[in-house]
Amino acid sequence: MGENEKSKPLLERAITICQKTAEEKSLHAKCLDRLAWFFYLLWDLDEAKFYSEQANSIGEMAFFPNHPDLAEIVNNLGVILRDKGNFDEVKPLLQRAIEISEKT
Repeated sequence: MGENEKSKPLLERAITICQKTAEEKSLHAKCLDRLAWFFYLLWDLDEAKFYSEQANSIGEMAFFPNHPDLAEIVNNLGVILRDKGNFDEVKPLLQRAIEISEKT
């Protein structure tokens, strides 16, 4: 059994835990972002993008426009999209992450 296969039960548990944070939007956005990054590290870019886009959508509603956690979420989505080859979507996200970071 490969390392990715061994991690599936842990990922399923993490997803369940993350779903339980849905009431607290900022915590939920951060949880989804961490899941996205975990999938990114496993090089499962489709799953990473799925969770990162959710984190970004929720983060936009949950955080103040210049919150550092929002900058991290936006940046991570940009990195995932870059590695998926979605280059037209990357520059605005990374520029936004920089703008937020400069304001904090």
